[in-house]
Amino acid sequence: LSGGIHGQILDLDFLWKQQFSFLNSTAESSTSLRRKSPTARGTECAIQTETILRICTSKVRHLVDQGNTEEAEQGMSRIITLTTDFGTRDEYVGVMKGVILGRAPQALLVDISHHIRAHDIRQAAALIAAGYSFFPAGTIHVAVVDPGVGGGRKIILVTSGGHHFLAPDNGLLTQLLAPDLFQSAFEVECEELFLKPVSRTFHGRDIFAPVAAALANAMKPEDVGRSLNRQELVTLTRSEPVFDLEQNCLTGTITRIDRFGNLATNVTVDHISRLFPDLCHWEGRHNLFCVIVKATTIIGPSSSYDQVQAGELLFLINSRGELEIAANRDNAAESLSVSVGEHILVTTLPDSATRKGVC
Repeated sequence: LSGGIHGQILDLDFLWKQQFSFLNSTAESSTSLRRKSPTARGTECAIQTETILRICTSKVRHLVDQGNTEEAEQGMSRIITLTTDFGTRDEYVGVMKGVILGRAPQALLVDISHHIRAHDIRQAAALIAAGYSFFPAGTIHVAVVDPGVGGGRKIILVTSGGHHFLAPDNGLLTQLLAPDLFQSAFEVECEELFLKPVSRTFHGRDIFAPVAAALANAMKPEDVGRSLNRQELVTLTRSEPVFDLEQNCLTGTITRIDRFGNLATNVTVDHISRLFPDLCHWEGRHNLFCVIVKATTIIGPSSSYDQVQAGELLFLINSRGELEIAANRDNAAESLSVSVGEHILVTTLPDSATRKGVC
C-alpha cells in the first residue's frame, strides 16, 4: 500500500512508532532530559504525546471530510473497549487482555466497566448505548455479559453508528439495532481464530478476545461468518412509563443504582415534557413538580446536587437524559430503602398554584 489514502493511513502507524521511539529514547539515552526534574521530564513527554495524538486525529478527520469513512475507521481500529460483569478480583479480564495483546500488540485497550451486576443484560445494554459514541468511529466494543455462555446463543458482530460491537446475541445490543443506527450484523463462526480447546464457560477468553484482536488487525467484519438480518437478532423489551394524563401523573421505574446510590429511572426529558406540555423550558427551573418514592415526596427539579442541604433528597436530569433521584453527599438508595424495579410517581405539586414557569 502506498500513496493516496492508504499512504496517509500508514503515516498514522509511522507517527505512533515515532512516539514510542521518542519515549524510549528519553527513558534510556537522553542525557539532557534525565538531568531535568521529574516534573519537567513528564511535561516534555506529555507535550510530545499530545502533538502526536493531535496529528493522528487531524489525519483521520481529514479522511472523514473527504468522504473516506471506511479508511478513516480503519485508522482508529486499534481501539478496543471492554465491558463485562467479570469484576476485577479474578483473572478473567486480565486474561482477555493478554489474548488480545498477544495477537494484536498495537491494540489500545479501554475498560468501560467490569462491574455490571452479574448476568444483568439490561444494565450492560444501557451502559454500552450510553458510552460508545464518545469513542472514535471504527472503535471495536467487546461486551461480555453472557449468562448463556456455552449454550445455544449466537455470538454476533454488529456494526452500528460507525462502530463495531462484539457481543452475545442476548439483547445486549438492543438499542444499537435501531434502524437509523444499524448497518450490518454477522454471526461469529471463524473457528480458526478461536483458542483451542474452547472452554464451555469462558468464551470471553477463547472467542471474543481472539476475534477482537483479528478485527484490530484489519479483518473485515464480513469475514467472521454469515450475514444476519436485523430482525433475526434478540432484543429486549423496554419498560416505558405509564401515563395518566387526566391525573397529570406518570408511573416510572428505577432501572439502575450507581455506586453513589443515585437512582436512575426510565423517565426521560421527553416523558416529562409530554406530561407537562404547559411548562416552558422547565429544565434547570425549580419547584415545578414532584416525584414520589414510596411515601416520600421530593419537590424539584434541581439543576445540581448541591442545590439542597447535605443529606437531603433531590431529583434532576442526569448525563444520560434520565430522571435521577439522589441525595446530596449521601446514598439515596439506602435513605429510601429501594432497589431496582421500584416504582416512582411523577406528578404535579400538592399545591399546583406554587408552580413556576407555566406558559
